[in-house]
Amino acid sequence: MFNPLTPNTMKVFVYGTLRKELGNHYLLQDSVYLGTGSTLDNFVMLESSIGRSIPYVVKVNQTNKVLSTIVEGEVYEVDDLTLANLDRLEGHPGWYKREYIDVVLDDEIVKAMIYLMPWSEFKHRNVLYVNASGDFFQAPIEVPMAQLV
Repeated sequence: MFNPLTPNTMKVFVYGTLRKELGNHYLLQDSVYLGTGSTLDNFVMLESSIGRSIPYVVKVNQTNKVLSTIVEGEVYEVDDLTLANLDRLEGHPGWYKREYIDVVLDDEIVKAMIYLMPWSEFKHRNVLYVNASGDFFQAPIEVPMAQLV
């Protein structure tokens, strides 16, 4: 039953700078860490450059499907205030788009929110930095966009 004195909580799947030991993790310091998980479906993980950078996860489409993989990350239970702070960081809904996906967590499938970047932000670039492992702690590779078309 809903209790107005108890804050709403929801699950969030994070794959980049919000993960433990990284720069934006402080935003999750008061949240409940539920464990490491991975996306049930494939996505494409791109980065802004080679080396520690900004990660972007995009939905699979006909052009980028050869780059798709399972994405690794962490799942947190967050309250409304934390979610608002995450939205501000991620520029939702103007930059990243937040939506629910299926995440594998401890051999169970749970619904969690993820911040996705629209493919349209990348389709005109000459080079993509692709994280083929789906794990932000691994290095990306450079892929010329001409290989995809």
